[in-house]
Amino acid sequence: MIFVAVTIGVILIYLAIEYRYYILYFFALVKNKAKYDSELKALMKQNVKKRLYKNETIRKYIDYINKVFEEQVKGSYTFKGDFIIREDLSSRLLYSRFNNDYIKELYKCMLEHFEIKELPLEIKSISSRTYTSYFGLYDVDNKKVILVKDPYMTLDTLVAVLAHECTHHFLLSRHIELKGDIPNELLTDLTTIYLGFGKYLYEGYKDNRRVIYDGEFNVLVDGNKAGYLAYEDIKYATKYIKELNKKSKNQAF
Repeated sequence: MIFVAVTIGVILIYLAIEYRYYILYFFALVKNKAKYDSELKALMKQNVKKRLYKNETIRKYIDYINKVFEEQVKGSYTFKGDFIIREDLSSRLLYSRFNNDYIKELYKCMLEHFEIKELPLEIKSISSRTYTSYFGLYDVDNKKVILVKDPYMTLDTLVAVLAHECTHHFLLSRHIELKGDIPNELLTDLTTIYLGFGKYLYEGYKDNRRVIYDGEFNVLVDGNKAGYLAYEDIKYATKYIKELNKKSKNQAF
């Protein structure tokens, strides 16, 4: 046994010396791969913020929405709970990479959820090399929604953007607005959650990051973000709205 162990040891030492460059090269590859993964992970998380607003700020807006809905919306709108895309429509949207006809079908379902009879939709498609600072717009003068279809857009982002712009119309048609652009956008995002689109905003408003290779060795991370809330803001807002609804139901009994 001792002879066998010594023989094996000698052979291993010989192989290690003979193939030392290959062994060192292998360990160098492993080290570089680990370093690359670590640096890429850091880049993907760089400047990604989970929260943008304090709990009390979000509660203040939602309390205002709740009050306004009681006073101005209650008689003209019936709450339908959370919006859910039909499974067949969801599949067609994904497999077609958001064919315009299927987007319009989705949009029609969303208008029914909002109880909006008519609101034209204009779809603009852009290439991956085109930069835009927005995914959607509500044209106040012409009363229409404009969707900017980005090649990297996810289904959740698509729904979130359309819902946000529809909410603009929903609020403005009832003369509900605040002073200042940012307060109005926050009001719109939180009302969109209030109307049942929290699930889509939570996923759709996350930073959409992707790796770009600038040359053979230089790696960059590009990305974009929809909305005015961070995803953890949306999570908290959804929880608070559920608490309000539960409290309201208990008071009703």
